[in-house]
Amino acid sequence: TGTLEPDTRLRFDAFLRDHWLPSYQAQRRPSSYAIRENDTRKYIIPALGHYSLSRLTPTMIQAFVQNLSANHHPGTVRRVASTLAAALNAAVERGLIGRSPARDMRVPPIPRRPPTIWTPQQFHRFLAAETDPDYRVLWLLLAVTGMRRGEALALRWSDIDAIREAVHVNRTLTRTGFGPPKSAAGMRVIPIPSDLLLQFEGVKMRQEARKRDAPVWRDLDLVFDRGDGKPELEPDHMRRPVE
Repeated sequence: TGTLEPDTRLRFDAFLRDHWLPSYQAQRRPSSYAIRENDTRKYIIPALGHYSLSRLTPTMIQAFVQNLSANHHPGTVRRVASTLAAALNAAVERGLIGRSPARDMRVPPIPRRPPTIWTPQQFHRFLAAETDPDYRVLWLLLAVTGMRRGEALALRWSDIDAIREAVHVNRTLTRTGFGPPKSAAGMRVIPIPSDLLLQFEGVKMRQEARKRDAPVWRDLDLVFDRGDGKPELEPDHMRRPVE
């Protein structure tokens, strides 16, 4: 994973799989690696992997971006282009190529849409339509505190401070598991109203009932679980369209 000798025969896919991705995995968070690995495997290698690394040109890179833009959202294109640029920059740093062919790459802008902000009346109608009492508490927590979804799903009972009427945010949940917030500012204590604190008691009671009835329970001290104590990694319930 260190500096490599220049090799005009080295294929781009071999560099990505055998050198860049292992090095990236060793230095970055698992969630960041998962994104880079997916972009590399799904988009970059099928289109560019069979070329020699030293033969890649700016024209080839721009054609790749244009083809990607024809079939994918600008956000996806920009993310994949970022992965491609990072890999080629690493090849430059290792002395395998003199200049990155992605250096002057042009990517499409992401269309900006105004955020949808609910009125209090709309939010209360949404809560009234929510049939799961635990998710109702989760929605309230997100609305009152401004916590991110992953932060709320990573919340433990030990993070709820009943004395101070606050929650301690010190980690987040991604598809690859638990980890620290993205920045130091993400570590924070957020006050919560007393009526919301009381609703957590109902969440705890329902969880204890599930725990008694479950054949297998993974005790991770989570406030919100998928029904067996384990984290809800991909809650479709939270992603469904809101009518």
